[in-house]
Amino acid sequence: MKCNFVLYPKQLIRPVIRIVGSKYKMLHWLLEHFNLENINNKITTFLEPFGGSGIVSVNIKHLYSNIKVYLNDFDNIFPLTWEYIKDNNSRFNGYGSITESAIKQYETKIKNGLWSKVKKYNDVLSKIQIDSNDYLSFCLKILKTIKNCEKVFIYFDPPYYNEKSKYSKFYKNSLNLNKFIDDVKNINKNYDVNIAISFRDCAEIRKEFSNKNWNIYEYEKINYHMSKFGKCPIVKELLITNYK
Repeated sequence: MKCNFVLYPKQLIRPVIRIVGSKYKMLHWLLEHFNLENINNKITTFLEPFGGSGIVSVNIKHLYSNIKVYLNDFDNIFPLTWEYIKDNNSRFNGYGSITESAIKQYETKIKNGLWSKVKKYNDVLSKIQIDSNDYLSFCLKILKTIKNCEKVFIYFDPPYYNEKSKYSKFYKNSLNLNKFIDDVKNINKNYDVNIAISFRDCAEIRKEFSNKNWNIYEYEKINYHMSKFGKCPIVKELLITNYK
Protein backbone atom coordinates (compact mmCIF):
# COMPACT_ATOMS: atom_id res chain seq x y z
CA MET A 1 0.00 0.00 0.00
CA LYS A 2 1.48 3.33 -1.03
CA CYS A 3 0.99 6.34 1.22
CA ASN A 4 1.63 10.05 0.88
CA PHE A 5 3.66 10.60 4.03
CA VAL A 6 2.77 13.54 6.23
CA LEU A 7 5.49 16.16 6.62
CA TYR A 8 6.06 16.95 10.29
CA PRO A 9 7.42 20.27 11.58
CA LYS A 10 9.87 18.34 13.76
CA GLN A 11 12.35 15.71 12.64
CA LEU A 12 11.69 12.21 13.94
CA ILE A 13 13.83 11.06 16.86
CA ARG A 14 16.01 8.12 15.89
CA PRO A 15 16.51 4.92 17.94
CA VAL A 16 19.45 4.77 20.36
CA ILE A 17 19.11 1.10 21.32
CA ARG A 18 18.86 -2.16 19.37
CA ILE A 19 15.60 -4.09 19.80
CA VAL A 20 14.02 -6.57 17.40
CA GLY A 21 10.80 -5.28 15.90
CA SER A 22 11.58 -1.57 16.13
CA LYS A 23 9.00 0.43 14.19
CA TYR A 24 11.25 3.37 13.35
CA LYS A 25 11.59 2.58 9.63
CA MET A 26 7.82 2.36 9.20
CA LEU A 27 6.98 5.17 11.62
CA HIS A 28 5.82 7.67 8.98
CA TRP A 29 3.42 5.04 7.63
CA LEU A 30 2.14 4.26 11.11
CA LEU A 31 1.63 7.92 11.97
CA GLU A 32 -0.40 8.45 8.83
CA HIS A 33 -2.69 5.57 9.75
CA PHE A 34 -2.90 6.63 13.39
CA ASN A 35 -4.40 9.92 12.17
CA LEU A 36 -4.08 11.45 15.64
CA GLU A 37 -5.11 14.91 14.50
CA ASN A 38 -8.41 13.97 12.90
CA ILE A 39 -10.50 17.08 13.61
CA ASN A 40 -13.61 15.00 14.38
CA ASN A 41 -11.82 12.52 16.62
CA LYS A 42 -8.77 14.31 18.05
CA ILE A 43 -6.74 12.06 20.32
CA THR A 44 -5.88 13.34 23.81
CA THR A 45 -4.29 10.20 25.31
CA PHE A 46 -1.92 7.64 23.77
CA LEU A 47 -1.18 4.23 25.33
CA GLU A 48 1.57 1.82 24.27
CA PRO A 49 1.23 -1.43 26.27
CA PHE A 50 4.24 -3.11 24.59
CA GLY A 51 6.78 -0.31 24.88
CA GLY A 52 9.87 -2.08 23.53
CA SER A 53 12.49 0.52 22.66
CA GLY A 54 9.99 3.32 23.25
CA ILE A 55 10.56 4.68 19.75
CA VAL A 56 6.85 5.08 18.93
CA SER A 57 5.83 6.75 22.20
CA VAL A 58 8.91 8.97 22.21
CA ASN A 59 8.07 10.27 18.76
CA ILE A 60 4.38 10.69 19.57
CA LYS A 61 5.31 12.89 22.54
CA HIS A 62 7.96 14.69 20.47
CA LEU A 63 5.54 15.48 17.63
CA TYR A 64 2.34 15.98 19.64
CA SER A 65 3.32 17.65 22.92
CA ASN A 66 -0.33 18.12 23.97
CA ILE A 67 -1.09 14.40 23.91
CA LYS A 68 -0.68 12.55 27.20
CA VAL A 69 1.49 9.51 26.54
CA TYR A 70 1.59 6.35 28.68
CA LEU A 71 4.34 3.80 28.03
CA ASN A 72 4.56 0.30 29.49
CA ASP A 73 8.23 -0.50 30.16
CA PHE A 74 7.93 -4.25 30.83
CA ASP A 75 11.71 -4.78 30.82
CA ASN A 76 12.45 -1.86 33.16
CA ILE A 77 15.02 -0.17 30.91
CA PHE A 78 13.92 3.49 31.17
CA PRO A 79 15.44 5.93 31.71
CA LEU A 80 18.30 4.61 29.60
CA THR A 81 21.61 4.30 31.46
CA TRP A 82 25.18 4.25 30.17
CA GLU A 83 25.57 0.63 31.27
CA TYR A 84 22.43 -0.51 29.46
CA ILE A 85 23.27 1.42 26.28
CA LYS A 86 26.74 -0.11 26.13
CA ASP A 87 25.55 -3.66 26.75
CA ASN A 88 22.56 -3.39 24.40
CA ASN A 89 24.54 -1.93 21.50
CA SER A 90 27.29 -4.53 21.85
CA ARG A 91 24.95 -7.47 21.29
CA PHE A 92 23.35 -9.07 18.25
CA ASN A 93 19.81 -7.63 18.05
CA GLY A 94 20.36 -5.90 21.38
CA TYR A 95 20.14 -8.92 23.67
CA GLY A 96 21.86 -11.85 21.95
CA SER A 97 25.55 -12.65 22.14
CA ILE A 98 28.15 -9.88 22.07
CA THR A 99 29.58 -9.58 18.55
CA GLU A 100 32.56 -7.79 17.08
CA SER A 101 30.46 -6.13 14.37
CA ALA A 102 27.99 -4.78 16.97
CA ILE A 103 30.83 -3.36 19.05
CA LYS A 104 32.28 -1.60 15.99
CA GLN A 105 28.86 -0.11 15.19
CA TYR A 106 28.57 1.04 18.80
CA GLU A 107 31.97 2.76 18.65
CA THR A 108 30.92 4.54 15.45
CA LYS A 109 27.69 5.69 17.12
CA ILE A 110 29.71 7.20 19.98
CA LYS A 111 31.83 9.16 17.49
CA ASN A 112 28.61 10.39 15.85
CA GLY A 113 27.20 11.83 19.07
CA LEU A 114 25.36 8.88 20.63
CA TRP A 115 25.35 10.34 24.14
CA SER A 116 23.73 13.62 23.12
CA LYS A 117 21.06 11.55 21.32
CA VAL A 118 20.51 9.45 24.44
CA LYS A 119 20.08 12.62 26.49
CA LYS A 120 17.43 13.87 24.04
CA TYR A 121 15.71 10.47 24.20
CA ASN A 122 15.63 10.51 28.00
CA ASP A 123 14.44 14.13 28.02
CA VAL A 124 11.35 13.12 26.03
CA LEU A 125 10.87 10.01 28.17
CA SER A 126 10.76 12.25 31.25
CA LYS A 127 7.56 13.80 29.84
CA ILE A 128 5.92 10.39 29.39
CA GLN A 129 4.12 8.50 32.15
CA ILE A 130 5.92 5.17 32.42
CA ASP A 131 4.72 2.01 34.11
CA SER A 132 6.01 -1.58 34.27
CA ASN A 133 3.27 -4.18 34.17
CA ASP A 134 1.67 -6.84 32.01
CA TYR A 135 -0.05 -5.30 29.00
CA LEU A 136 -3.65 -5.88 30.14
CA SER A 137 -3.18 -4.55 33.68
CA PHE A 138 -1.43 -1.52 32.21
CA CYS A 139 -4.36 -0.76 29.88
CA LEU A 140 -7.14 -1.33 32.40
CA LYS A 141 -5.43 0.70 35.11
CA ILE A 142 -5.35 3.74 32.84
CA LEU A 143 -8.70 3.23 31.12
CA LYS A 144 -10.50 3.15 34.46
CA THR A 145 -9.24 6.68 35.23
CA ILE A 146 -10.04 8.24 31.85
CA LYS A 147 -12.64 11.01 31.81
CA ASN A 148 -15.45 11.16 29.26
CA CYS A 149 -13.92 14.19 27.56
CA GLU A 150 -10.72 12.29 26.76
CA LYS A 151 -10.21 10.38 23.53
CA VAL A 152 -7.88 7.42 23.91
CA PHE A 153 -5.67 5.68 21.34
CA ILE A 154 -4.04 2.32 22.15
CA TYR A 155 -1.22 1.00 19.99
CA PHE A 156 -0.48 -2.69 20.50
CA ASP A 157 2.86 -3.89 19.13
CA PRO A 158 3.30 -7.30 20.81
CA PRO A 159 6.26 -9.64 20.25
CA TYR A 160 5.61 -11.61 17.06
CA TYR A 161 6.40 -14.82 18.88
CA ASN A 162 5.74 -18.16 17.20
CA GLU A 163 7.01 -21.20 19.08
CA LYS A 164 7.07 -23.24 15.85
CA SER A 165 9.45 -20.83 14.12
CA LYS A 166 13.24 -20.92 14.46
CA TYR A 167 13.19 -17.11 14.24
CA SER A 168 11.49 -16.88 17.63
CA LYS A 169 14.96 -16.77 19.16
CA PHE A 170 15.04 -13.10 18.07
CA TYR A 171 12.33 -12.21 20.59
CA LYS A 172 13.00 -11.78 24.27
CA ASN A 173 9.44 -12.32 25.50
CA SER A 174 6.66 -14.66 24.42
CA LEU A 175 2.96 -14.04 23.86
CA ASN A 176 -0.18 -16.09 24.35
CA LEU A 177 -1.78 -15.12 21.06
CA ASN A 178 -5.30 -16.39 21.82
CA LYS A 179 -5.41 -14.52 25.13
CA PHE A 180 -4.05 -11.38 23.49
CA ILE A 181 -6.75 -11.46 20.80
CA ASP A 182 -9.47 -11.97 23.41
CA ASP A 183 -8.10 -9.14 25.56
CA VAL A 184 -8.02 -6.70 22.65
CA LYS A 185 -11.57 -7.58 21.60
CA ASN A 186 -12.83 -7.13 25.17
CA ILE A 187 -11.21 -3.70 25.42
CA ASN A 188 -12.78 -2.77 22.10
CA LYS A 189 -16.19 -3.95 23.35
CA ASN A 190 -16.10 -2.26 26.76
CA TYR A 191 -14.29 1.03 26.10
CA ASP A 192 -14.67 3.82 23.55
CA VAL A 193 -11.08 3.85 22.29
CA ASN A 194 -9.21 3.83 19.01
CA ILE A 195 -7.12 0.67 18.66
CA ALA A 196 -4.25 -0.11 16.29
CA ILE A 197 -2.38 -3.42 16.30
CA SER A 198 0.90 -4.23 14.57
CA PHE A 199 1.52 -7.88 13.82
CA ARG A 200 3.29 -10.13 11.36
CA ASP A 201 1.14 -11.28 8.47
CA CYS A 202 -0.36 -14.62 9.45
CA ALA A 203 -3.58 -16.50 8.71
CA GLU A 204 -4.72 -16.62 12.35
CA ILE A 205 -4.58 -12.86 12.80
CA ARG A 206 -6.32 -12.21 9.48
CA LYS A 207 -9.09 -14.66 10.39
CA GLU A 208 -9.70 -13.15 13.84
CA PHE A 209 -9.94 -9.57 12.56
CA SER A 210 -11.58 -10.11 9.17
CA ASN A 211 -14.96 -8.55 9.84
CA LYS A 212 -16.62 -5.18 9.41
CA ASN A 213 -15.45 -3.95 12.83
CA TRP A 214 -11.79 -4.06 11.86
CA ASN A 215 -9.62 -2.79 9.00
CA ILE A 216 -6.39 -4.45 7.85
CA TYR A 217 -3.54 -2.57 6.13
CA GLU A 218 -0.35 -4.10 4.72
CA TYR A 219 3.23 -2.86 4.86
CA GLU A 220 6.06 -4.60 2.98
CA LYS A 221 9.61 -4.49 4.32
CA ILE A 222 12.92 -6.31 4.13
CA ASN A 223 13.55 -8.56 7.13
CA TYR A 224 17.22 -7.81 7.86
CA HIS A 225 17.12 -9.87 11.07
CA MET A 226 17.22 -13.04 8.97
CA SER A 227 20.56 -12.01 7.41
CA LYS A 228 22.31 -14.26 9.93
CA PHE A 229 20.66 -17.15 8.10
CA GLY A 230 21.93 -15.89 4.74
CA LYS A 231 18.74 -14.27 3.44
CA CYS A 232 16.77 -11.04 3.75
CA PRO A 233 13.27 -11.79 2.46
CA ILE A 234 10.48 -9.33 1.82
CA VAL A 235 7.86 -9.74 4.56
CA LYS A 236 4.51 -8.15 5.29
CA GLU A 237 3.50 -6.40 8.47
CA LEU A 238 -0.15 -5.83 9.22
CA LEU A 239 -1.75 -2.83 10.91
CA ILE A 240 -5.21 -3.62 12.21
CA THR A 241 -7.51 -0.80 13.34
CA ASN A 242 -11.02 -0.48 14.75
CA TYR A 243 -11.50 2.88 13.01
CA LYS A 244 -11.35 4.13 9.42
